[in-house]
Amino acid sequence: MPQVFHRRSRRHGWLVLAAMGTLAVAAACGPDSGSGTNAGSGSGSGSGAGQGNADAGAGSGATLTVTFDVEGGVTLKGTTEDNVLPTVSGPPVEKCADYAKGGKRGDTSYFILPLGLGGDLDGKRISLNVRVEGYNGPGNYTQEQLGAEGSSFGVLVDEKAYVESSDGSGAIVSTDANGGGTFYFEKLALANGGDIAGEITWTCKD
Repeated sequence: MPQVFHRRSRRHGWLVLAAMGTLAVAAACGPDSGSGTNAGSGSGSGSGAGQGNADAGAGSGATLTVTFDVEGGVTLKGTTEDNVLPTVSGPPVEKCADYAKGGKRGDTSYFILPLGLGGDLDGKRISLNVRVEGYNGPGNYTQEQLGAEGSSFGVLVDEKAYVESSDGSGAIVSTDANGGGTFYFEKLALANGGDIAGEITWTCKD
């Protein structure tokens, strides 16, 4: 099993155990994907993070429920919902099982994490700019396969972009056959200082 995170602080140490636990469970449900290209720039600049990076259906009937457990430079705790299942190209995705399969642009397959999240969380506007590149179905994907449209992957909070940094960031995405998944991360950083760590989990219901 690949080591996903560097244990640089006791504050972030629980992420290692949480991610390994998810990897062990998900390994029985889907492929453990360890290959792919490194799409993140590692610059930590945050330019463009959180902008829409996929075509999306305008209300498919299915619902994504997204739960946040994030701390550091900003604290995000709670749940929000969205009825848009994002896809990288083609017609809108209408079913959770289809969302779980990802989409294809050219010769590359992608899975797009939930985007705008349908509103705010505790007064904060949040969006995600994360996609799995070289996606081959439900399973586990390490940082080398995570990217974003035109920028480093990350989380946008009230126009502040916390993105992949060259200084010790770690991340993993785990997806399941029902369209749900988890994004674990540590040290997503602002360009001018500060970082966040935690997990964002989502479920999909038709």
